[in-house]
Amino acid sequence: MSLGTETKPAEAAAKEPVGNAGRVLAVLREFGRPISAYDLLDRLRPDGVSAPTTVYRALKALIDMRLVHRLEALNAYVVCPHPRHVEDVCFAICEACGRVDEVDDQRLRRFVDDWCEAEGFLLSRSAVELIGTCAPCRRTVARDEAR
Repeated sequence: MSLGTETKPAEAAAKEPVGNAGRVLAVLREFGRPISAYDLLDRLRPDGVSAPTTVYRALKALIDMRLVHRLEALNAYVVCPHPRHVEDVCFAICEACGRVDEVDDQRLRRFVDDWCEAEGFLLSRSAVELIGTCAPCRRTVARDEAR
C-alpha cells in the first residue's frame, strides 16, 4: 500500500472551501506558519466561531481536500504549498525558526511501499517528520559563533 493511499474524488478536490472551512483556511494562509487548533479558534472568535469542534471539523474537511496538513510533532496545522496532491509527503521542521518544508520524494515513498510489502504491513496513513535546524538558521548560528 502506498505512502499516500488516500485518494479523493476529483470533484471534491476541485472545490474551494466555503463556510467555516473557508474561514479556517484563510486564517491558516494569513498566519503563514504552523498553528494549533486552539490558536486558530482564538483568531476565529471575532467571526463568531466559538467551539473547538467547529475548528476541528473544518480542519478535517481541509485535510480531506488535501489543502492542509497536520504536523504530528507540533500538534499544529499548516497550509499545503502544493495543494491537492494525492501522495503523502514528509515534512522538515526547523526547531529554531519554525520553518516547515514539504518534502515530496519518490525514494521515500518507494522505501515505505517496499518495506510494507516485505513485512506484510497494511499502511493506513503515515506521518514522516524530520525535526532539526534549517540551512539559514545553521548559517546564522555559524556566523554568530565565528564572532
